[in-house]
Amino acid sequence: MKARKLLLSFMIGSVALGSTYSTYGAVLHEITQSQTVTNGATHISKQVLTDSGWQDLNILRIDLSNDNVVLKPIQSSVLGERNTIMNLATSAGALAAVNADYFDMSTKTPAFGPSISEGSLNNAYHNDYYTLGPQKYMGTLIVDEEGQASMDYYSVKMWVETDGQKAFDLSSYNKTPSSIRTPFVIDRTYYVNNAALISKYQQVGLYTVLIEEDTVSYISGLNEVVEIPKDAYAIMISGDTFSKYIPYLEEGSEIVLQQVITLNNEIVESVSDLQMGIGGGGLILKNGQAYQGQAHKVSGDKKEPRTIVANTYTPNEVLLITIDGRTNQSLGANHTDLIKILQELGAKDAMYLDGGGSTTMVVRNEGDMNLTLQNKPSGGSQRNVANGIGVFSTRPQGELAKIIIEPSRERTFVGESVPLILKGVDENGNSVVLSSKDVSIQVAGVTGNFNGLNFTPESEGDALIMVTAGDVTGTAEIKVTKPTGLIIEPATLQMDEQTTKQVQVYGVDQEGYKVPITPEKIKWTSESGQVTAVGNSITSTKRSVDRLNASYAGVTGKLNVVVGETTVALESFEETTGKWAASSKAVEGKVEASKEIKYHGNQAIKMTYTFNKDANKQVAYTVFEKPVVIPEDARSLNMWIYANGQGDTLKVQVEDANEQVHYLKLADSLSHKGWKYMSVNLPEDMKLPAKMTKLYAYTSGNTQKRTSAIYIDHVSITRGQRDLAGTSTRLDYQFDPLYKPSLQAPVGNQYVVKVTGPTALTGLTHSEETLKKMADKLNKDASAIIQASSSNLPLAITKELYTYANSYSDVAFKDIEFIFAGTDGGGIRQTSASQWNMLKQSLEMAQANNIILVMSRNPLTQFNDAREGQALHDYLKDYKAKTGKNIFVVTTGGQTKEVQLEEGIRYIRLNGLATPTDKLTDSEYLLFKVVDGQIYYTFESMM
Repeated sequence: MKARKLLLSFMIGSVALGSTYSTYGAVLHEITQSQTVTNGATHISKQVLTDSGWQDLNILRIDLSNDNVVLKPIQSSVLGERNTIMNLATSAGALAAVNADYFDMSTKTPAFGPSISEGSLNNAYHNDYYTLGPQKYMGTLIVDEEGQASMDYYSVKMWVETDGQKAFDLSSYNKTPSSIRTPFVIDRTYYVNNAALISKYQQVGLYTVLIEEDTVSYISGLNEVVEIPKDAYAIMISGDTFSKYIPYLEEGSEIVLQQVITLNNEIVESVSDLQMGIGGGGLILKNGQAYQGQAHKVSGDKKEPRTIVANTYTPNEVLLITIDGRTNQSLGANHTDLIKILQELGAKDAMYLDGGGSTTMVVRNEGDMNLTLQNKPSGGSQRNVANGIGVFSTRPQGELAKIIIEPSRERTFVGESVPLILKGVDENGNSVVLSSKDVSIQVAGVTGNFNGLNFTPESEGDALIMVTAGDVTGTAEIKVTKPTGLIIEPATLQMDEQTTKQVQVYGVDQEGYKVPITPEKIKWTSESGQVTAVGNSITSTKRSVDRLNASYAGVTGKLNVVVGETTVALESFEETTGKWAASSKAVEGKVEASKEIKYHGNQAIKMTYTFNKDANKQVAYTVFEKPVVIPEDARSLNMWIYANGQGDTLKVQVEDANEQVHYLKLADSLSHKGWKYMSVNLPEDMKLPAKMTKLYAYTSGNTQKRTSAIYIDHVSITRGQRDLAGTSTRLDYQFDPLYKPSLQAPVGNQYVVKVTGPTALTGLTHSEETLKKMADKLNKDASAIIQASSSNLPLAITKELYTYANSYSDVAFKDIEFIFAGTDGGGIRQTSASQWNMLKQSLEMAQANNIILVMSRNPLTQFNDAREGQALHDYLKDYKAKTGKNIFVVTTGGQTKEVQLEEGIRYIRLNGLATPTDKLTDSEYLLFKVVDGQIYYTFESMM
């Protein structure tokens, strides 16, 4: 049913007031993706890193001047029923949608605002009779016949006219009122007959007046069940007010149902002249400035998930926006944030739609047939809502105009197939069904074959896949290489006896790109014969520690397997303790059982010791009455240590089966308070079984006399292989073309840069002779030296020296750009957010072919915000692809070096002098050598 048009003037007034906002987080980095939904509608995804964290936005930019696209309300076919936006949009045939309006979750109250579609009122309250909508400062979006969108505190009013005069008001249209003192209207949108309403209002009773073609066609008796004809509507009148209204509704009389939109009681538009309308919340912007009047905004000062509708200064343009919140991934936005965001998006007027857990956007991705949820609802899943705004194409599916090819991956190896997904769209961006039967497929650049939509290359190179249907051709590129190494995930596998588990084997190329290997092509060998492997399936027999070697296309990888329990308890000192010993008589103390402070069982060992004011080394020992036996399958030695932050170095003494004595460090500094689990890897050259004979704490110098204590309890081992190189620690330099096992001294224009890890370690002192040897080794042949750690010995460096200081700086040095970024706070943003823009500016201006980025944390594994770390990696990867520069990210930490080659970016961790044994001969520095602009690297001993 469509109401008659009224010839009304368009009268809207508003006041624009200026304001400034400074609390919205500064934008550090932005990841933006855009796709065509249909001609006239674009979906934009924005992941924005601000100085406060991430904000995830999804934006639908709609051009209503394009006659291919329209906006319509979407809602359930059952009055008052709620459903997800995905279901509502799918049922309606929408190509995209967001949630709309507001509603009361605690009651059956339908959406507060009106719903108007193509000149017809789907449902609405008469706002003079309900304290909803404008009376609560809740706005309405309307779109007129010319596609112009506006938002304001519009009211809906409706009444019955007879003989050109207003007869009486109507309280609602297709909404069930709480009071029926004023008549209301229903049609067949939700009701086939009036039976449900008679039941609902049985206490007062209902009369039903049918209106067909603007004529009263039937007047029912009280509570008479009446079917509502198609293209008709019914006026529902309560039994106790029927006599008041029936004089206007004689059978055969003509009536006019008027439905209008008003602002401040002035008529703005007839419903019949509107493309669409839907209710919302408070106003946010007016004429590009913060709205200064009252506005319904939920938790305006809190950062919450938000759904927004806005128009822009471009005629006929509408923005539908969602901002995720209440998750670890996205901050949400408060009212002040929204003003800034909307202004940056070019919004003119803007209004809230329902937010919080209701915030949802679904979009049909380009070429897809089905909708996809684009945002992350705060509740973990879509909430059932009253209605939404749908984006529709007005044109039927046309002829194929574009072919989209989506390879499952952009890189592969010779012999490894790549599945292809084909999608088609017409000239309006609407999806067209496309299958392998409809197309011809060719490849250029490499040789290969196709099995349906699976491409298997037979040679290396840049493959150009060409798919043709009629006169339309689509292309996609796939880089084909050969693997230079294998990576197995997980690198260490724990299994129970007689079980099978799955692993994934990847081939990795010389740039660090990983490709999953066809399981049937992997050959496995077992070192102990206790574990077998076929494809990706690993099967154990009995309790053991084994190593499997995988081989494929001439390259290999290692998998450590532990069958049975990983951790085995050795000793909790229930029956034995230890004896006291010290480095000199000046160190006093004792060793005794502690029943008050213990971690496991009935008692622990307590060692109390007093260090005097002395610049020399002082040591306190616990000599175990019964040495703790370390079995042959041990990988690491573990124990629980209770300390009070005294800062001493803690070590254990272990004698192996060859009577070789090993000194293993548990902690550089006992900085913790209370119990802490401490572990040390056992050296590869330690012959097992071995025995732990002593535990000792020492200080290299003490400024004042102090007494301290530690408690020792629950010693255990972790079972496994002791050679962890290439498994738990990545050593990707083994297949890196820029790595050389050794490098000759520079000649001519060649030059060397040396990079050190931490050299000043708690509890580790060196003689002047040792310091000179290290300094001489670093100075030799070096043009510059980088101290990648802030913990450094006072070495006599005579070359240009640059030191990490947890702050930002960059230096152009010949053909290398040294960039230092502070990350001690947990990442770049958490340390100093401004570093993000400085880093990008340095890279954009860099003239050097080689970039060495120094920070204390690895972005891929150690940033508190993993998304920030991944975003930095992706930015560096894109920068490398654009410029061809070599990029090294150097970090420090741990007791072993590590090299990760990930998608062309080299992550190198330096441990400096921090080794499990404190042997200087085990410590290394990183050496870069530049030859005619090309950089190479290796590792050399500090001594």
